[in-house]
Amino acid sequence: MNKVHLERPLSVVRRRAQACARAPMRTVSAGTVLTWVIAVATAVMVRSAAALAVDAQAAPERGPSGLPLPRFVSLKADRVNVRKGPGPQYAIDWVFVRAGWPVEVIAEFGPWRRIRDAEGATGWILGAMLSGRRTALVTPWTGASAGAATRSGASARSARGGAQPDAEHATSQLLRAPLEDAPLIARLGPKVMARVQGCDGAWCRVTLHGLKGYVRQRRLWGVYPGERVR
Repeated sequence: MNKVHLERPLSVVRRRAQACARAPMRTVSAGTVLTWVIAVATAVMVRSAAALAVDAQAAPERGPSGLPLPRFVSLKADRVNVRKGPGPQYAIDWVFVRAGWPVEVIAEFGPWRRIRDAEGATGWILGAMLSGRRTALVTPWTGASAGAATRSGASARSARGGAQPDAEHATSQLLRAPLEDAPLIARLGPKVMARVQGCDGAWCRVTLHGLKGYVRQRRLWGVYPGERVR
C-alpha cells in the first residue's frame, strides 16, 4: 500500500519562513486611517441626506392639525372675515362675500388658518369657516377685476397684482370628455367658479351652473399641477 505523506519537507518550511522574515512590513499612518474614516463617514452622511430628501418629497409637510400644508379648501359661508393676524383681536383686513370660493391654506396657528387667495393676498381665517370641499376658478383673469365680486373692504378697493390674460386664451373650454378633440359644452370666462368632482393630474371633472364636463387641470386655480383629486 502506498503511503501519502502530508508533512512538508523542513527545508521548504524554512525557506518560506525566511522569505516572510525578509518581507517588509506595511505600516499605515494615523493620518491615512483618519482620512479613510472621514471618507466613509461622508459617504454615509450623503446617502442619509439623499434618503431624507426622497422621504421629504414623498411625504408632504403637515401642520399641527395633521393636514397637508399647503392645501386648497373653500369658504363655508357667504361672508367670511379675513384678519391681519390669528385671533379676534386683530383687525379685519377684508371680507369674502361668496360661499364656496377656493383659497389655499399655507399655515396654521391653533384654530386659525393663514390663507392665500387667487391673487396672492394673504390673511387669517377661523378654521371653522373653511370646508374641505374642492372648488376651483377658471384662469386667467385680470388683477383689477378679481376682487370686486368676492371681497369688500379697504383691501378689496386697493389694486391687487395679477397676470393679464392673453386674448387668445381668455376663455377655457368645458368638454364632454377628457380629450382635446371632445365635443365642446361651453366656453368659460375668467374667474368662473366650478365644483371639482375629481382630477387625474391632467384633466378635472367639474360641475357649474348645471353643466358637467372636463377642463384642463392647468386652466384651474384651486388644484395643484399633477394633483389627483378623488
